[in-house]
Amino acid sequence: MPRTKRYPIKLTVRVDPAEGADIAAQASRRGLSISRHLAEQGRLPGPGWSADQRRAYERAMVQFRRAGNTLDLVARVLTAGRGVADGRLRATLADLAAAAQAVERVFER
Repeated sequence: MPRTKRYPIKLTVRVDPAEGADIAAQASRRGLSISRHLAEQGRLPGPGWSADQRRAYERAMVQFRRAGNTLDLVARVLTAGRGVADGRLRATLADLAAAAQAVERVFER
């Protein structure tokens, strides 16, 4: 059975010698091939983000998805006519909105 390549797509990038040297040095510092370094940098959510910043952003997005799932469960309970402590729900929604704004401010930089 033929082996499936992990990265089957090939891309060509043209750079001048100084850019090439800079990219090669960055890749080397990160312990990555030039191809992998460029692929990871090109997928960053913001211009100039480091891999650590991207991972922090991805973790934050996972947490917001989890919060969304929890809110979906709360909505189902409310739709079914079962009560939810109104004050606690409002406080939780306010906390979630504040957290979303804080994350947005951090990742706008």
